[in-house]
This record gives sequence, structure tokens and C-alpha cells, in this order.
Amino acid sequence: SIFSFVKHIGMKKTEALKSLIKDINPFVKIKTKDIFVTKENIDFLKEYDIVIEAFDDPKNKAMICNTVLRNFKDKYLIASSGMAGYYDSNIIKTNPNPYKVL
Repeated sequence: SIFSFVKHIGMKKTEALKSLIKDINPFVKIKTKDIFVTKENIDFLKEYDIVIEAFDDPKNKAMICNTVLRNFKDKYLIASSGMAGYYDSNIIKTNPNPYKVL
């Protein structure tokens, strides 16, 4: 991950990113959850102000981005195009118009 340093080796992505954000601003409140996100359980994201997408799988990456853009319009979405070197980032298909279903 782009946000990882040696001290993050062995940590889950959620905890590594939380650690980095806390290093930048120790006063910020951060809630993390280690959940395998699916179409069936994605509604739990409604309780958060910011959604950070960190999937390596392009189908899941597109699913979470499209769902947040389409259904959670009041949320901030932070996403990247990296997939841990497993896939070409050009295969990610998201909808440029979140109000139109793909």
C-alpha cells in the first residue's frame, strides 16, 4: 500500500492507515472496522462520513465506488487505482454519472 512504512509490516490496512493518520493529526477521531464488504452488507457504510476504498480486487473496488457514489451522496469517498500489482488499473469500470445505473 502507498501509505505503508516498515513499522506497518504485519498490520491490517485499516490499522496501518489509522496509525498514519494519527501520526499526522493525533486529535482526529477514527473508527475502523475489519469487514469483508459485499453488496449485501455495504449499508454499514452509512454511519461514516468518509469511506476509504482499499481493495485490491477490481470488481470489489468498482462495487464500493459505484455504491458510495450512487447511494451515499453525502459521503466523501477516497479511492485509488492501485491493485497491489495483481491487475491492470484500466480494467476498473466505474460510472462517471453516479445517477445512472451501469
